[in-house]
Amino acid sequence: MNLENLRFIEDKYNFKYSKIYKKLVEDNMLDWGQFGANWSKIEYPKLKDKPPLLLYGSDFEIISFDRIMEEIDCFSDEDDYRQTKKQFYNKFIPFGQTGAGDLYCFYLNEQNEIESIILVWHDCNEVNILADNLQNFIFRQLLQCVIDPYEDSLIMNGNFKENINKQLATHKRYLNNQQIEIIEEIYNRNAKNLLDHVEFNKILKANGFNVTDNSFEYQEEYEETNQTFKQIETNLNNKRHHIEYRLLITSLPKEKLKFIKEIRKLAEISISDLLKLNKFPFVVYGNLLSVYDDLQIKNFSSSDKEILLYLTTFYADNVRLEYKYQLDKNDNYQILK
Repeated sequence: MNLENLRFIEDKYNFKYSKIYKKLVEDNMLDWGQFGANWSKIEYPKLKDKPPLLLYGSDFEIISFDRIMEEIDCFSDEDDYRQTKKQFYNKFIPFGQTGAGDLYCFYLNEQNEIESIILVWHDCNEVNILADNLQNFIFRQLLQCVIDPYEDSLIMNGNFKENINKQLATHKRYLNNQQIEIIEEIYNRNAKNLLDHVEFNKILKANGFNVTDNSFEYQEEYEETNQTFKQIETNLNNKRHHIEYRLLITSLPKEKLKFIKEIRKLAEISISDLLKLNKFPFVVYGNLLSVYDDLQIKNFSSSDKEILLYLTTFYADNVRLEYKYQLDKNDNYQILK
């Protein structure tokens, strides 16, 4: 990311980044190196002594210029699975993501001024307001990253205290003196757990954060989805097709899954009806779960005349459907062995 990239985004979407964000770019703080399978071995050793933006943050990863552009456009794409309300078109400007793919964004108001820093959930209709500006977001992250860190998280790689203090050293210039004093006091504690959620929320409240009313919905109502589902229900009542298929989960780490469940005998749905669900993976799957909640959930088994449906609310594009079938003279689906 460079200043030329920033100016391009500003001109295209008619807004201005904050001075702190531009300073981060000038200071090369948005460069996490080349992402890939060997990032931890090749890039991380170059970064750990002078950590870039929130290298040890709480569930934070930087994203590239190309990804920023792509995500802004996806939010305003009528065919995007999230079905963002038109009032939010070009109002979410991403700059980072969680490990699960939820996006940290600048939120633009009606005047296209940055109003707050938000987290846009990709698998549910929710936006969390995290801070009113980037400085306070960094402050929040530097506190949150020391609350019960996972043993296998990056911040625990090597010496925990050294990691957090090195990160603070490169981030001080983007904080005010009061924020620095609060963080330094916490980081210098001898306790095993430096900070808990109760104290964290107290600190946020004392420093002007809104810790109560901090979320809103951003997706359109799925009227078309509900109509599609009703049609599918009608089809299920009118015919009984038997089909067997497999859903393969590819490159899907466990921590990025909200759930993968196997539903047995899902109303013996036809493959043509099933494919209609793919357009609305999250909402329709949720409806199916509520309507057919009396179905047994059991371990994977494979037999003819069964439907095994794997449900996931994360990374639906990584789910691949494999099947072979043909229609017989009675318009029933037959598996091709």
